[in-house]
Amino acid sequence: MDKEQVNKIEEIIEKHLFGEKNTPDYELKKIDVIIKYLIYQQLKELNNNLGLIDEALSIREFEK
Repeated sequence: MDKEQVNKIEEIIEKHLFGEKNTPDYELKKIDVIIKYLIYQQLKELNNNLGLIDEALSIREFEK
């Protein structure tokens, strides 16, 4: 997920949570799912990056 998509989702969340109207329960549940999805995406990206770092360190150790 690129930064532009994350920014759009953050804007939607802020609009629903901090808007001047009362947010219905179904909207809050929808926001909850979106937030969990964003967390999942970030963890997936972090795991991928850690895998790449581990691979690079293994190659470096092998070269020594």
